[in-house]
Amino acid sequence: MAEQRGARLSEETKRRILAIRKEERSLGKIRSVLCLRYGVKVSRQGIYMFLKKWDRDQTLVRKTRVPGIGQTKLKEIHKDLIQMWQLENDELTCGEIREKLKDSVGLDVSPALISKVRKDLGWQAKTGNRTCQLISRKNVRERLQWCLKAVEDKEDFKNVIFTDETTVEMCLVEHY
Repeated sequence: MAEQRGARLSEETKRRILAIRKEERSLGKIRSVLCLRYGVKVSRQGIYMFLKKWDRDQTLVRKTRVPGIGQTKLKEIHKDLIQMWQLENDELTCGEIREKLKDSVGLDVSPALISKVRKDLGWQAKTGNRTCQLISRKNVRERLQWCLKAVEDKEDFKNVIFTDETTVEMCLVEHY
């Protein structure tokens, strides 16, 4: 019986690999013997991976994974923490939130997961060639209304002193 590509090795094939290995055969020779003698096609990499696991675990059966171990999911309380931190400082990066989660609750999650959660919470990053802060959906609407009112009132901002390096785009051509 030939093994299918990507399929798990049967216990019988694993025993055969171990028996052939005792004869001090190379991976290529083990592969050849399996193919010629037993009609089993296995890659050298598949044999190598099995032998590596065998040397480590000394078992023919796969370890069963315990649900939740190594697959930490954020609970609602963690999402609430992220929302609270974002409301306090909307310029937090995924790395900074990750550190805060580690320090406060001992939870280590990937930046990709944090990014997904922030998006689910309604935070979005508006980026182009520049970096900018995250803006909540509520603030996006409020800022848009403020900008539209400024355009409607023909505000020229001549009586405003800008104290940072923020660029505000009022139209596609000019920057104020």
